[in-house]
Amino acid sequence: MEAPPGFEPGIEVLQTSALPLGDGAGRNYVQGDSGRVYAQQQHPSTSLGVPCASVEEQRAEQQVGIIIDQCEGWSGKRDSNPRLRPWQGRTLPLSYSRSSAKTQRTTAIFAQSRTPMCAVDAFETGCSDPAQTVGLRDEAEGDGENSSTLRGNMMRPILFCLLLLIAAVPAHADEVRLKNGDRITGVTSSLAGGTLTFKAAGGELKMPWADVTSVAIDQLMLVTIGTSAPAPAVIVAGDTSGQVTLVPGGPVALSAIVALKRPQPAWTVIGGAGAGIVQTAGNTQVNNVRLSGDLVATGPADRYSVSGVVTHANDRGVETARNWSATGKYDRFLTTRLFANANTNFTNDRFRDIDLRTALGAGIGYQILQTTRTTLTADGGFAWVNENFSTIADDSYAAAHESAGLQVQLVADRAQFFHLHDGYFGVSGDDKMFIRTQNGVRIGLAAGFVTTIAEDVDYDRRPSPGRRQTDRTFSLTLGYRF
Repeated sequence: MEAPPGFEPGIEVLQTSALPLGDGAGRNYVQGDSGRVYAQQQHPSTSLGVPCASVEEQRAEQQVGIIIDQCEGWSGKRDSNPRLRPWQGRTLPLSYSRSSAKTQRTTAIFAQSRTPMCAVDAFETGCSDPAQTVGLRDEAEGDGENSSTLRGNMMRPILFCLLLLIAAVPAHADEVRLKNGDRITGVTSSLAGGTLTFKAAGGELKMPWADVTSVAIDQLMLVTIGTSAPAPAVIVAGDTSGQVTLVPGGPVALSAIVALKRPQPAWTVIGGAGAGIVQTAGNTQVNNVRLSGDLVATGPADRYSVSGVVTHANDRGVETARNWSATGKYDRFLTTRLFANANTNFTNDRFRDIDLRTALGAGIGYQILQTTRTTLTADGGFAWVNENFSTIADDSYAAAHESAGLQVQLVADRAQFFHLHDGYFGVSGDDKMFIRTQNGVRIGLAAGFVTTIAEDVDYDRRPSPGRRQTDRTFSLTLGYRF
């Protein structure tokens, strides 16, 4: 079906090669010796003959339902030129398809047409070389097989674009609006003491809660309103300044919210392990091995801690160090900071004449500080100590026990200072006392790997005869923390 005269489609055809000028210049049609029909353009000075389709080719085209008027009048004026039909393959929109049971596909084949014929734009190509002409091949294929293939090929770039769009969608983030008009996005950490702690792209921010006019938090928070108990809710920004909507809960004034806290998982497990090895040969023959590890599991009201260290050193075939120690603690939280404590400590050190020292204790502890940067814990109580020696008589006694732990983030996720110590002070027997301390720095490398520089100090007021009171160990280990 042809468009009626005067119909202007929404596609503009751009002409990319020079065309003979003149509005509908007349042409005469002549037949050459070979049977081909030529269109001869009338020109004041020259006659240009351009080959068109032969009679046999025109008949073949009419048999398959394709009519190509290859010798229509052509003009340099755009509006008077013949327009290409959709089935001629050059202006076919992506959504175009035939409704017949058998789909006809027009395929352009370069340099391999079965019946060489002029292209539709014969005046551009000239059809001077049949090997360079464009042929038209119509193939009848059943049940829409090629149409399905075409749709599949078209869907691939569409799916690829959809994946890119999905990947480009930003992750959800909390939003805070302030009185001065600032709008900050990031993650809400907590609200306590009238100060909102907020993690933004530039780092951790602390801002007065009174300066906040609106907040939106898309993850569950424990919200405390007035003197009521904390309740989980999602916070949606309100329509008016100074008001938000809790889901569930409904509208509430920001001034009524006194605390926000992220819900903690049922159990969290943190820890790590490290190893340091020194081996030399030649004039100096030294073999040193140090292995260490720690693990802390924290639940809603319970905390379990274990740690251990093994050291062995050999110099020119002579053993110079061999010791190990292990500790275990259990904390039962009575409040958010106060906890009951049970602890145990095992030590073996051949060069200090300690075959096995066992200390069992219990007491009360307090979580002094618990922030994203600093953690400080202390506990104290009573303990029973039993010492088995290699060369002297064994001993046991009651003792007062105290311990403390400090961790400070010097650089977030990069450098951490830590201090641990346990002290046992005898209250019966021969005034015995021993203290174990560890100080060091952990430096984050990448992907959880760290290097640790540490100094261990063991002090014993009443050591075995011939032994010193203080032992020091410096270590450099490479490990992994999680």
